[in-house]
Amino acid sequence: MVVSRMMRAFLLLLGVLSFCFGEQELFHNPTERFLEEHTIEDIKYHLRLDGVTLEYKTLFDKIILSECEGLMGYHGDSREYRIYQDLIKIVIEEVVGISVPKDFHFLAIPALKEEKLGSLQDIPTFFSPERNLGYRVSEQLFPINMALYGNYNSLGFNSVKNFTLNFSSKGSEKFICDLKSWFCQLGLNDTLVDEAYAIGASLLPDDRGILLQLFDVSSVSYEFADRLSYPAYPNGYPYANKNMASYHYEPVAVFPPEIALIMTSRELLSPFSPLVIKRYDKLQPSVVKKYETALRDGIRIAERDDEKVKPYRQKLLDMWDRSQGEVE
Repeated sequence: MVVSRMMRAFLLLLGVLSFCFGEQELFHNPTERFLEEHTIEDIKYHLRLDGVTLEYKTLFDKIILSECEGLMGYHGDSREYRIYQDLIKIVIEEVVGISVPKDFHFLAIPALKEEKLGSLQDIPTFFSPERNLGYRVSEQLFPINMALYGNYNSLGFNSVKNFTLNFSSKGSEKFICDLKSWFCQLGLNDTLVDEAYAIGASLLPDDRGILLQLFDVSSVSYEFADRLSYPAYPNGYPYANKNMASYHYEPVAVFPPEIALIMTSRELLSPFSPLVIKRYDKLQPSVVKKYETALRDGIRIAERDDEKVKPYRQKLLDMWDRSQGEVE
């Protein structure tokens, strides 16, 4: 009887270890899996049709090596989007007075507009054939590719293309318009936006954009990402009834055209969320520092209306469930 109990305990322990080991083994780097199904020669051929060369392949190879569990995917964008992101971060820190982690970048301006999408449960409502309201919520969706070269051979979002061609899917006019509206709400002179973009144009090259690598660092793998994302067609319509985690743990690299992230101010646009964003730009650190210092100095000394800033600051603090002492 004693031997039997010991044997059962031993077998149970083996089972637990096997399960844990199996979970770790299930994750495969998405781009490596993708390249097993799609040759680099085929990728080069199709990208060349869009005027894209792989002149930054050395950088891409380095980025691919950093893929690990928690990786959500990639987003390539323009220099103009970079300035947009940097201005949001600097204003949140210097004007609103909330510190932001170094490895976090705002994908959009938090609490600027009414948000029609609050969770995945809203998606069927807005994209149902009967209502056809998808166009009303598209600007709240943020596209990413699960594999770096994802969607290289079809229409839709492609991170490598946007980075290499310094191209933005949304357009710089929208970035500037939203920033000016936000600045006015905070009592800042909206000409500061034009000045910031002039600084960016003078100090940053225009022959490439930025490449974002997004991670979910939740204690439970992909708990955060699965709550705010879904596989989608380029127009935002749901592609399949699957979550992000299931794609990352499948051995076959059959990815959707893109993953749509729902940009909610409470979660995806919160610097206190499990979202970590690494940004690549192929720029010298000295160039980046000079640009960022010029941008920050301009905002730091700018006049603002504290009576307009206070309610916005409190709104963010309440939304992000943070006390003033925790973020200053």
